[in-house]
Amino acid sequence: AEPDTVQWESFSYAQNFRARCERVVESICVMVVITGCHTIFCYVPYMAYYMGYTRDNGMEPDFFRGFMVSLIVVVGNQIGYFSCRRVAQSCRFRFSDDSEAAYVLLYFCFIMVTSTLDIWIAYRCQVTVIRKSNAIRTHDGIPLGE
Repeated sequence: AEPDTVQWESFSYAQNFRARCERVVESICVMVVITGCHTIFCYVPYMAYYMGYTRDNGMEPDFFRGFMVSLIVVVGNQIGYFSCRRVAQSCRFRFSDDSEAAYVLLYFCFIMVTSTLDIWIAYRCQVTVIRKSNAIRTHDGIPLGE
């Protein structure tokens, strides 16, 4: 019986160290481009939308627009998920364990970048709201936004 983790179709590709490194570096470059596109096409509209409104007088964002912006981010995350899988498979490892390890590492890096962007956007939005608000004052009674 053959081991289940062997990927026989990958045995036709060169497996020397240089060829493997080239495929891995190429895969990392592809993921950098995908992450950059995800940032430009998903997080820039997300950030522009949430930084574009104020919460003065209890004003909240429109549900439909907020839903659509969130949907763009969700679709972008799914594209990132499937891209990580595809890029890990394109490395053409001989064993699926190696391919899965590459996938987990790529997806971890993708999620770390997007999570960092989420935290940064939330921070910037809150700082903007605090600065625009006249309700928060310094010890001397001066509004924080001034």
